[in-house]
Amino acid sequence: MRLQIRRLYHHALHVNKSADYVPYQELENKQLIYDIMIDPSDLLGHFRRYSSSLVTSIVYGYVLPYLS
Repeated sequence: MRLQIRRLYHHALHVNKSADYVPYQELENKQLIYDIMIDPSDLLGHFRRYSSSLVTSIVYGYVLPYLS
């Protein structure tokens, strides 16, 4: 079981596979910059939304709205 999980992680996170995630990262980077420009006082909240949304968009294909 442990070996199977390791293989799944390796397949999803391999160096060559990371190029597939660039569009997700670019989209989230633009949204992060926009959010910081609109409301710079909630910097920590913007980074929380950024990291959560990046992971969920890569894994599930769903972009998170702003987290309050």
